[in-house]
Amino acid sequence: MQVDVTSFWEWQQHFSDEKRCLQALTKLRWPEGFQCESCGHRKGWLLQTRPVYECAGCHQQTSITAGTVFPNTKLPLVKWFWCLYWVSTDKGSIRCEAGSREVPRSDRAVRFHVRAEGAE
Repeated sequence: MQVDVTSFWEWQQHFSDEKRCLQALTKLRWPEGFQCESCGHRKGWLLQTRPVYECAGCHQQTSITAGTVFPNTKLPLVKWFWCLYWVSTDKGSIRCEAGSREVPRSDRAVRFHVRAEGAE
């Protein structure tokens, strides 16, 4: 995810709510626009009730967060994006314990997600 920000404040402004975080994940997941993983159809629609695309061809539903480090998270994406900022801008001093203080998850879960991205 390439974002030109120089501070945490700018990062928070850029990813200020769930909708903007989901838009960023959607662009990363489907840079050329939605494409169904089951049938390859290029048309689909975003459901109103949850962050899921439904294919116009086969009606397969695909979560925007599937295939990411956030697949079944109950934590708002805004908080995960804060963690992404902290880990990606760290100069070697941040520890998972700091992330677990800011984001109410167990240290074990924070370590797992950081390791899954290869940042630790």
